[in-house]
Amino acid sequence: MVSTSPPKPPVVVQVLGGGRIRIPGPWNAPVHVDGLESFLESQRSDRGGIIELDAPIRIKPRSRVSWQDAVQAFNAAEDEENVYVQWKKSRSASRSRRSAI
Repeated sequence: MVSTSPPKPPVVVQVLGGGRIRIPGPWNAPVHVDGLESFLESQRSDRGGIIELDAPIRIKPRSRVSWQDAVQAFNAAEDEENVYVQWKKSRSASRSRRSAI
């Protein structure tokens, strides 16, 4: 059966580098990746938070962020209960790689 409801807006985790993150939204979000997992768990709708269980979580590293920092954020957001983590490459990263080719 096809759902006619609009897709849920993603929770966007901007990876800034050096372990720093930004999560725009109506909450007091952590500024470091070390707090990401506990933040996402506490904001789940089944635990009194406002993030729906099937809302996608989009990891969006900045263009000059190391692969290690981006993967660290992805790993912190992904767990056995949260299977909706997505990866989004920044446009400037794509452009800078194309111009370097």
